[in-house]
Amino acid sequence: MMYYSVLASFCLLGMASSQSINSLTACLTKDQNLQMECRFTLPNQGNATCTYVVDKKVAASTNITNKVDPAFQNRGSVNMHSDKCVFTLTGFADSEPKMYNCTIQQDKSVLNMGLTVDKKKTVACSAGNTLKHGGVILLLAFVLPLLSGML
Repeated sequence: MMYYSVLASFCLLGMASSQSINSLTACLTKDQNLQMECRFTLPNQGNATCTYVVDKKVAASTNITNKVDPAFQNRGSVNMHSDKCVFTLTGFADSEPKMYNCTIQQDKSVLNMGLTVDKKKTVACSAGNTLKHGGVILLLAFVLPLLSGML
């Protein structure tokens, strides 16, 4: 009997580890809208739904049975991709930090991750790209005059 319980434990651990939310990030778009990205891993591609909740109020969901709070009715939108769920909140003007939760549900499996978002501390969405490309531009600005002098 003990062998069966050990075997069942290993099987359940394997199933539990194959589904998770890997990351939840937030950034501000150039229009000062909040954009959040929830990356997840599910054991199989199926009918997964994504819901974002702000302070216990549904802000947006891919599940049509979830009733969106009137405060977010025309401001929140959510798009589901293969391994990520992207939430956009237009008119993001919160002066107080708030808790944003991403919930991924597939069949009876429910995954949840929260992130406290403070507008003053939230980075711009394109900051990483600007830094990456900015370094290349600076390098070219210094190297091209040197190279043209050698020719």
